[in-house]
Amino acid sequence: MWRDALWVEMASDTLSGGGDDAPRWPAGLDPDEVEKALKRVGEKPGVVDKAVRDELVELMTRRGDDGLLEYLRDLPGAPRAGVRHRDASRREAVATLAGWLEERALYKRIAFQRHTRQDPMDFYDQHGGHDARRRIEQRAARFAGVSPAWHVLVWLPYPEMRLKIAGVLVDDDKEIRRFADREEDGQHRGADIYAAHRVVGRERLCAPPHTRGCMDPQARPCVVGRRPGHPARRAGAGLRPVASRMAGSDRA
Repeated sequence: MWRDALWVEMASDTLSGGGDDAPRWPAGLDPDEVEKALKRVGEKPGVVDKAVRDELVELMTRRGDDGLLEYLRDLPGAPRAGVRHRDASRREAVATLAGWLEERALYKRIAFQRHTRQDPMDFYDQHGGHDARRRIEQRAARFAGVSPAWHVLVWLPYPEMRLKIAGVLVDDDKEIRRFADREEDGQHRGADIYAAHRVVGRERLCAPPHTRGCMDPQARPCVVGRRPGHPARRAGAGLRPVASRMAGSDRA
């Protein structure tokens, strides 16, 4: 969301130019609509992507964890050299999230999906990008009646294991194979770790404390199940609500 705020601000500056009579938000605040507007006037959204990415890297690397959290908490008034537009709504939302994190009022998992119909990597390529996940979250929030939409978070991790030992190549004088592949046919060393890591790769639906308490339990699995091209449906395709988390404390 922080990235969206910076992106919309910079892109809107590009669209409005330097004229005093230019519309305040030439294409509104929706990133998809702003991107379409940039393309219509011959601008390249990728240029804005790179500039915002570089800005985020610079802002994050020059601060420690606590310093970054304090900066985000004060984001509504944070200056931005050379950019006139200020996406106040997203900045306020980011500040709210930073405040919740300071107070340990964290998002908790309320539903997950064990399997997908597609190959995991294909599924990630289709839905795992920043913009794709934002669209899913917005549709999920509308479907479940959650407002604002940023109260819904879809966590979709990269499906490949990142355990370094799993990818080590082993030569046993017969063939060269990845350690994880070799152990599947051998002594199964580390098998429990690899299996647990694959479980971590499930899709998860998360929500903040006050939203968890008022959300219809029957709607939770539907939220995860509703994706572009798929009709809304009740708990299907392995979707499982996590009822015990809904009744938990407001604090993590």
